[in-house]
Amino acid sequence: MNRAMLVGRLGKDPETSEVKDTTVTKFSLATQRGKDKPTQWHNIVAWGKTGTVLQEYVKKGDQLAIEGEIRNGSYEKDGKKVYTSEINLDSFTFIGGKSNNNDSDTEDEPPF
Repeated sequence: MNRAMLVGRLGKDPETSEVKDTTVTKFSLATQRGKDKPTQWHNIVAWGKTGTVLQEYVKKGDQLAIEGEIRNGSYEKDGKKVYTSEINLDSFTFIGGKSNNNDSDTEDEPPF
């Protein structure tokens, strides 16, 4: 079984583009295991209507619970192999807006 369930905050606003005949929306999700633990960044990909809804209703700092499939891949860049990992979103739940404290802003935004 390949399932990921995460609760976290968006690192930046979702970005939507068209791929062939469908919409793809990408965003980063920050999770943290504890106050003294480093922030973990996850690349999330949503397809079609799901991505369109996210693009319209969520923004940087909003909190979501997500569920999806982990997908790993790789590509060549400048003669070196680069490995990728992302979560292909199946479902999500809105949890809340941006927090008033800066807990989720402890590290730079991810390069997604």
